[in-house]
Amino acid sequence: MISEPAISILVIFICVVGVLHFGGVLGTSKKSPALAWMNTKYPFFTKVIVVLFVFVAAIKIVGLF
Repeated sequence: MISEPAISILVIFICVVGVLHFGGVLGTSKKSPALAWMNTKYPFFTKVIVVLFVFVAAIKIVGLF
């Protein structure tokens, strides 16, 4: 079984990758047709997702200490 600190670090890593992807920093975000469609149809939704990822990562970081 995986320990709680290891799971928290994994969740933080996934949140950072999610922020980079939905923020448009990664190369995959520029090639993603689904993300391009979401940006044209609902441009605010990617910002909401980024804020949620940052919130979850912050909660997990606080939980580590």
